[in-house]
Amino acid sequence: MKSAAESRIPKAGRRGIPSIPAGALRLAMIALGVIVVGAVVWRLASRPGRPAPVEAAPGKIVVAVLPFTESVPARNREYFGEGLAEALTDGVNRLPGIRLTCAASPSAAGAINAGAAQIAQKLGAGFALTGTFESGDARLLVTAQLLKAADGSKVWENRFDRSAEDLSGVLEDIAGGLVSALGISAPASKVNALFGARPVVPEACDLYFRGRSLAGRGGKDNLEKAVDFFQQAAVKDPAWADIHASLANAYNNLGSASLWAPEKAFPAARKAALKALELEPGMAGARLAMAILKWRSEWDFAAAEQEFKEAVRAAPGQVEIRRAFAQFLSSLGRHEEAQSEIRTALAFDPGSPRIGAALGMVLYFARLYDQAAVELAKARDAGPADFEPCLGLGLLHIQTGDFAESIRMFQMAAVNGGDPREMSLRIGVVLAHLGRRTEVGKILTEAIQASSKTYVSSASLAAVYAGLMEPDQAQACLEKALADRDASLVFLKVSPLFDPVRSRPWFTELLGKTGF
Repeated sequence: MKSAAESRIPKAGRRGIPSIPAGALRLAMIALGVIVVGAVVWRLASRPGRPAPVEAAPGKIVVAVLPFTESVPARNREYFGEGLAEALTDGVNRLPGIRLTCAASPSAAGAINAGAAQIAQKLGAGFALTGTFESGDARLLVTAQLLKAADGSKVWENRFDRSAEDLSGVLEDIAGGLVSALGISAPASKVNALFGARPVVPEACDLYFRGRSLAGRGGKDNLEKAVDFFQQAAVKDPAWADIHASLANAYNNLGSASLWAPEKAFPAARKAALKALELEPGMAGARLAMAILKWRSEWDFAAAEQEFKEAVRAAPGQVEIRRAFAQFLSSLGRHEEAQSEIRTALAFDPGSPRIGAALGMVLYFARLYDQAAVELAKARDAGPADFEPCLGLGLLHIQTGDFAESIRMFQMAAVNGGDPREMSLRIGVVLAHLGRRTEVGKILTEAIQASSKTYVSSASLAAVYAGLMEPDQAQACLEKALADRDASLVFLKVSPLFDPVRSRPWFTELLGKTGF
């Protein structure tokens, strides 16, 4: 008697490659919900041509903001210092004449000034902002200091002591001192409006910053933990719109990366985003969440573009919004526009491996492989522990024919936090190009068996079958992905992985069904 999982496994075809009889294939896959982890699709963008690089911040003073460090390091609350730096950056970047960019902490805590100055210089910033914090149930104490990047000398320093509920007040104090020290003209009323005025529940703030830190790292485990922290924070402080917006975007990331089934991730994202907009109409983070829902789940590209533009208008300096907008434009094949957006994001955060990898993927989707190789290599050097540059290089090397390096990059991506099943299927594409069908069959069978326990995107299986030059199997998998409303299908128009089947009439028809 076969187990339920075994009954879902396609029978072996040529040389151990799982296949399903042609006539029954489409219905069987829709009924059984069998198949694989998400296609290469990714939250990344595209850029053709070689336009002039964007200046780091034309006409603006650039300040590198380092995560604030805790006065009592033993408490291990690095996430709180990251949250302070990110919240400050998001707010101040709405002011004219100044641009803040978040940076990594210096590795040597004992040489904070020298380390901060060096980091600022590397990012093309003229100044570095560092500081310490101490927070508890009653008080929030923050010390901030502004340093010259050229020599590490101190320009300004101050200590702020506020109620633990007055997070916005602390951020306003720092922002006001910063713009004054730099001689930037900004009315106090405008600075004070950057961060809102509502008090926060201290425990909710701690949970919120925990969630933001984890969500920023990506990966299924981190995103699921972030969701848990955001949910706890929302219980503690249900009227804080930022919590609901961050929760919505965490759900969106789980669905977009095929880490959760679409029917699980996107309805939850919509509920959280609408709650955020109810609390704060026009909020940038909530508009971003709605844009991604319109794009990745509903395939309503016109509505998605409008939401993206609203989000950019609300927060022009938030790089994640511009990065996602660039990815959206890239998925539609609007490569020049996508390139402009991702380079604008890179100007705000020039040291980010994530944004650098996004630029590389823009070039990849535009089939500009030589330029993509340069940008992805730079991103990998900037963030050797990040999986996205490695994933991008793995995909790129499939197209350039360096299959051994492609496999090595996918393996590194898995070590650095990329989804193991997804990386295995990407290796399956490489092995398919090499004709190593027995190994490919094993990878496919393992993925199919895994689908009985967790969501596996049919689009990734389709990419493997496309590499094997088995168009009927690729078609069936893509039709299953269509039935699932798999989020990765939005990149179908531009992904090189599907070039082997792109000329088939059914492929054009399938593109039409996804809104293209």
